[in-house]
Amino acid sequence: MQRDPPDVCILCGPFLDYKHPEIEKGNLETTYEEFFSTTIAQLSSAITRNGTQLVVVPSQRDIHHQPVYPQPPFTNNKPMVHFVSDPSTINIEGIVLGLTSTDIMFHLGAEEISYSPGSADRLSRLAEHVITQQNYYPL
Repeated sequence: MQRDPPDVCILCGPFLDYKHPEIEKGNLETTYEEFFSTTIAQLSSAITRNGTQLVVVPSQRDIHHQPVYPQPPFTNNKPMVHFVSDPSTINIEGIVLGLTSTDIMFHLGAEEISYSPGSADRLSRLAEHVITQQNYYPL
């Protein structure tokens, strides 16, 4: 990575998962916000040296952020770190990407009650729902 660093790195949360055993036990020695800020500061320091842009997508499971969907971005205070909402659409030099940290395939699979004959590949069928409905959360 140091020899040929990426131009962009996209990270999807959770970054401080409320289901993590240390969080559930209450063993964190700082506040949730301080822990997250320290982590982002370390990442920012690492990418500043190689010029990589960092895109950070929150998760509903982040204990230090609002558990709603759609979710607002984290607060940005670091250079080369771009906090975006969940879901969001970004354009990187003409390539348009849709981002979400929500496990939509899991949720779609739980809601699917029937499918047409001949469509045995479940994952393709679920992905088709996302593409045909052109929605980040097509339930």
